[in-house]
Amino acid sequence: MEYACLPIKRVVLFKCEWYNPSPQGTKIHVKYGIVKVQSSRKYRKYDPFIFVKQVEQLYFKSYPDTCHDKYDWMVVIKTKAWGTITALEANME
Repeated sequence: MEYACLPIKRVVLFKCEWYNPSPQGTKIHVKYGIVKVQSSRKYRKYDPFIFVKQVEQLYFKSYPDTCHDKYDWMVVIKTKAWGTITALEANME
């Protein structure tokens, strides 16, 4: 979507699939803040879009095959986008 005024502005939306945020689908370690999601529990409501300012880059790491009790759980790891410089890094240069 574009707005017709100058300078041209655009709205960027990301289409997402969500995991269930309830205690049955998400666990947060109190002391360390580690977030785990159960991959078999998807969020059932239709809410697929978010604005670019709401986006955080994450990846999901599954447990090793030896952890049979956690076979459908994944750890959520927050990362920064490649080529992004944070304020702390900018001050160090």
